[in-house]
Amino acid sequence: MRKKLRYYCLIGIIIFLFPVICCGQGSVGLPFLKMITGARQSGMGNVFTGVGDDLYTLYTNPGGLGHIRRWQWSAAYNKYFTDIYQANLTYIKQVRILGSRKTTLGLGSTYLGMPSWDSTGGKESPVSAGHLLVSVALGQRLDWIYHALAFGINVKGISSRFDTYSAQGVAADMGFLLKPDRFGLGAFGMGIFDYGIITCGVSLLHLGTEMKFDGESTLLPKTWRAGLSLHLGAYRNWSVLLATDFVGVRDRDWTVGVGTEIWWREMVGMRFGYGFNKEDLGDFTFGLGLRWNNVMNTMMDLPSHYGDALELDMADVGYGDVLQETYRGTLSHYSIAPEPFRLEEPEVVTSQEIGEASRVELIWEDAFDPDPFDEVQYIVLIDKNRSKIERAIDRIERGINPFLSSSLRDSLLVCAFTPATSYVSSVDEGGIYHWAIVAYDLDHHAQLAKKGREKIGQFIVATPDLVVKDFMFTPSTWITKTPEQGMLSFVVANEGDMPSIGFRFIVKDLSPGSHALQDTTEDVLLDTFVSELYIGEDTTFQVAWSTSKQGLHIIQTFVDADTSVLEINKENNIRRDLVVSIPKGEFTVPDTVEVVATGYDYTEIPVVPEIYFAPFSSQVDPFYINGREILPPILKTLAQRLKKFPDVTLKAMGAIDLLSGEEDTDLADERAESVRNVLIEMGVPAFQVVVERDHPDKILGDRPMPVDPQDAKWVMEQNRVVTFSCSQINELDIFGPHNVAVDTTIRDTVLFRVDIISPAHISEWQLEGQPRSILVTQEDVILNERLWGTVLWNGTDQTRTLVPRNSPYQFALTLTDTLGRSFNTRPHMVYLKQRRTIRRREVFGAAKFAQTEPVFQFYWDRLMDIATEMVENPKMNLVFEGHACTIGPDYVNDRLSYQRALRFSEAFVERVKEMFPDTYQQITQRIEAPEGYGEKEPLRLQLKGGEEVLLGDNNTPVGRYLNRRIMVLLFQEY
Repeated sequence: MRKKLRYYCLIGIIIFLFPVICCGQGSVGLPFLKMITGARQSGMGNVFTGVGDDLYTLYTNPGGLGHIRRWQWSAAYNKYFTDIYQANLTYIKQVRILGSRKTTLGLGSTYLGMPSWDSTGGKESPVSAGHLLVSVALGQRLDWIYHALAFGINVKGISSRFDTYSAQGVAADMGFLLKPDRFGLGAFGMGIFDYGIITCGVSLLHLGTEMKFDGESTLLPKTWRAGLSLHLGAYRNWSVLLATDFVGVRDRDWTVGVGTEIWWREMVGMRFGYGFNKEDLGDFTFGLGLRWNNVMNTMMDLPSHYGDALELDMADVGYGDVLQETYRGTLSHYSIAPEPFRLEEPEVVTSQEIGEASRVELIWEDAFDPDPFDEVQYIVLIDKNRSKIERAIDRIERGINPFLSSSLRDSLLVCAFTPATSYVSSVDEGGIYHWAIVAYDLDHHAQLAKKGREKIGQFIVATPDLVVKDFMFTPSTWITKTPEQGMLSFVVANEGDMPSIGFRFIVKDLSPGSHALQDTTEDVLLDTFVSELYIGEDTTFQVAWSTSKQGLHIIQTFVDADTSVLEINKENNIRRDLVVSIPKGEFTVPDTVEVVATGYDYTEIPVVPEIYFAPFSSQVDPFYINGREILPPILKTLAQRLKKFPDVTLKAMGAIDLLSGEEDTDLADERAESVRNVLIEMGVPAFQVVVERDHPDKILGDRPMPVDPQDAKWVMEQNRVVTFSCSQINELDIFGPHNVAVDTTIRDTVLFRVDIISPAHISEWQLEGQPRSILVTQEDVILNERLWGTVLWNGTDQTRTLVPRNSPYQFALTLTDTLGRSFNTRPHMVYLKQRRTIRRREVFGAAKFAQTEPVFQFYWDRLMDIATEMVENPKMNLVFEGHACTIGPDYVNDRLSYQRALRFSEAFVERVKEMFPDTYQQITQRIEAPEGYGEKEPLRLQLKGGEEVLLGDNNTPVGRYLNRRIMVLLFQEY
């Protein structure tokens, strides 16, 4: 019974005494929720629903958060009777989300406590009580509906404890606040007040679940509030706030309260309040406020946009003669500088006429000042130099007055003052401009407009954009020795958004020296003046380009070389294009060419009595057995002739090459045995082929390696060999030449001299002749970028048919470089005159390598047949020609080939003198001086009814063997 009595006593204390007796008695629980936090609000009789201009609106009308300052924090402490106390800490911060500039987040914590207390006169142990309220709030100005209307919601967690009993719950508050723009009072202000602001609001508080103490439910004190206020004032003068609230609590009658607040120069304020009610204790309230501006930014020397104020509020609330007075105190810190605002995109209207200014409209958001009667002005800063704008805004933030008297202000392109949120300027020049907007109030608190994190905006006034948009080099197609290269074309365009005044256009040729771009010489190709160029227009220039400097050139163009035209993008005023000069040189031909034509049907080609092997190998290449060349394979030829002359014995002699690294002499014998075996397989009796194992040429290559790698390869190739011999009496039977049917040809090829340099190298070239379809090409005259040497024409057309002699022919050389450009020489006329006809040609078996002697003795015997023919035909003439393969330097081969021809010529004369002494003088008169052709004329044949073939291919050892030859030509003069 005593325990139950104690419980009911405690409940009674909570309901009727502990949680603010001033709120009166009622049928609902938790009346501490009806307590209004904040000394300012208490001093005005808890009338604040229609005011909502500081952070404690969070507890009376959360809708006020949508119109509150940028940031504020506050700490409050209330001392009630019987040692009951209330402590509060609240913080709010404005952010920009949800489509509005005014979105405010709030956090608050309130604790109401009572120390230990005993109501039983010591019969029970003392008890204590406490209530904790934690709030999270969101306020939103509804800009997308109406900028004066704001909505807010406050969600709070409640924890209530009494001795060992406790309860927890969640509740919510919500409200709307309508705060239109201030209006001017004019004469109605009586010289005291300049502006008035009418604000109204409604809220619904303590919406939530029931709370249970020891199983018994308690309703929350749901509360309805409506308020109206009128705020009159002037900057740094008197201000008066008049407000009234209508309040309804669940299960209680509506109450009405009025309150007022009076400030003088924003430094000292007084508050009064009165509640028209008969149930709650206490009717009249009184409060006092003190405010200090620019506290923290003065102490810490911060920029002026950190402008702040520190406010101390106190209130005295009476509770009648019994409970007497209670006291409240609040310390608040908040922003008083204009709030952040944004730069908008400027509007630029570009002039379309030369000399006419462009129009620029700068736009920005309005900057709210949290002090209702302050004024906001804007400073507009414009300049092309961004660093000057940066210095200007830095100085303004440190102090407006020093900036206004500085030379920096006068140096700016625009430094204007306006109360509007836009500014129109005329700009004579195009280009990139930088701009900033500074909002400042009457206390000279400055706030910079931003776009994102940038404090400085940028706008572009259209300018001309002069550019060489197209370049073309049309090369001349003629190959000459003159400096003409072709035509350079340039298209200069205005791709900007503004017409251009006159400008200078220069074209230079930067030709590299020694093929290095760093070392260049300069040649001005064009220097002209363009009077004007409108938007989207272009003009074309053509320059005939001439240069004697071959190679890569840089054609550099300068648009507006004197920088007389203002452009945003100057980088595209200079253009560089790489151009390669065209081929230059000459192609020369004689006016008349006397040629010698062949008039025989067959020619004799020496047998090559050698078999060549791969390094360290003794395997016979099938080429020497089954080759399908014009000439039959050597082994097949030897097999046929040995079987035809069964009494002949053939010796096979193998060799190794020291230069190839071969040292085993057995390899030489193995090579000879392999050849012998092939001949036996081809039907030659074994006794007819003998391997000669002891001979002087078994080891070759006992000499220094040739310096030229190609020569070294060929020398080693011909040293890995098997050679043959037989008795001298049988040499003609076994090694005699082949007879090959041939067509009539021009013996003396027509020589064209060519010396052309193509800086872009040569892809292909050809020599074309008319009227017959003549085509000549030759690979060995190309050396990198040069076409140089002698081009030979054998007097045939593309069908390999010999063209008529004693006729004119027109020739031109066509060349295509690696860039795909085609060029040609101007046509040259050649008269092809036939001087003589060769009636017989003898190819005397190849000379030994690097020697003048023929390989076989029977070639000397054939000379007498030629002498006999000259005796019988007194019109026949004779000339000896020597030839060489490509191993070794040109000059060596030239000398060697001549010595071969000279050796035969002298031997022939001696034999003629010995055998034909009577006709010796007559014959020698018909013998021309010997000629040496070196490696220039490899052995070729014009086959009967077929194509021309190259037998003397210097890339093969057989071909090189045939090129080491002596030729005897018998001809008849016309």
